[in-house]
Amino acid sequence: MLLALPMSLLAMLTGPVPEAVIMATVLLLSNAMLAHCNLRMATPVLNWALTTREQHRRHHSSVFAESNSNDACNAILWDRLFGTDGGGTSAQT
Repeated sequence: MLLALPMSLLAMLTGPVPEAVIMATVLLLSNAMLAHCNLRMATPVLNWALTTREQHRRHHSSVFAESNSNDACNAILWDRLFGTDGGGTSAQT
C-alpha cells in the first residue's frame, strides 16, 4: 500500500489513462516482490534496470555505508542516475 499510494495520488492529480496506472502499479509491485524474494537473478540487464535481491540487501545492510544507498527501492535506475546505488557487493550477500 505504501508503494502504490503515492502513484495513486499522482494519478488522481494528473489524470492519466487508468490502464497506464494499473500497469505501472503492477510493475512497481512486481519489482518490489523481486527485490524482497530470495531468487538469484544475476543478469546484467536485470541488475542494471531492476532492484534485485543483491542490491536490495545492501539497502538493509548493518554497514552504514552500504545501507545508506538504494534509496529508490523499486527503480535502481534512479539510484544509478543520482549515484546512490551503493556499488559493489553487499557484505551480507
